[in-house]
Amino acid sequence: MANIGGSLFTALPAGGSFTRTGINVESGGKSRWSGVFSGIFVIIIFLLIPQMFEKIPMSGLAAILIVLGLAIILKEWANIVLAWKSSKTYRYAMLLTFLAGVGFSIEYAVFAGVILSLLIYVLTAHKDIMLEELVLLKDGRYQEKSLPNNFPSNKATVIEVKGLDYFAVAYLLDEQLPSIKKTSNAVIIINLHDRNYLGTNVVVWMREYAQKLKGSDNLLMLAEVEKSVKKQLTRTGVLDEICVENIFMATSIVNDSINKSYEAANKWINLNK
Repeated sequence: MANIGGSLFTALPAGGSFTRTGINVESGGKSRWSGVFSGIFVIIIFLLIPQMFEKIPMSGLAAILIVLGLAIILKEWANIVLAWKSSKTYRYAMLLTFLAGVGFSIEYAVFAGVILSLLIYVLTAHKDIMLEELVLLKDGRYQEKSLPNNFPSNKATVIEVKGLDYFAVAYLLDEQLPSIKKTSNAVIIINLHDRNYLGTNVVVWMREYAQKLKGSDNLLMLAEVEKSVKKQLTRTGVLDEICVENIFMATSIVNDSINKSYEAANKWINLNK
């Protein structure tokens, strides 16, 4: 990418070396200047004593790489053992990356590591989403409980959503939420605690779910909404669909926003009975 961009400004082509970077780091290099000085020293040596390089066998260069590799392995051994014990998924990913580096080249190992990391994230992140009901206790605290199969009519239900970081979880929300086929005059409150951003698919789902609830004489409310999320809902037009009076902003007081949304939900239910 650097060479493509540089070619537009008649720049000289540049190159990088994993080996040089590794040697610089192991030799005590602290900044990018170590690469600059490395290049300067190589130029000086080639100009002054090029015949000296003819006497360095390839086996010597290979020995440097072996020592460098062993030093890195010993330095990272604790992390290697930890990754091996943590899960089978990371164990296989580490083995495949190692085989790519040994059997092909370090570049292929880097690409394999990046691709495997992305695949692992995709496969694990979509399973992290979990929905629970927050039930208000007599002392004002909330207790987490499993969701019922159907949302009860004439009642406000607070939903705690855990795991909205992955872009595809929106498709799992409908699967885990209770049915509203036999539900009427109910309010569904979604707690967005500590959410500074919602994925595009989540925003689209939220608009469709608000419309779905309205069509069945129910209502959607959002609690613990951060300013950044409200701006996002405003820009996308979802705020107009949910209505601003059904959005309850997050405050510094724990559960204050949930309590206000719960009170507003009960008022709406009583007015529509």
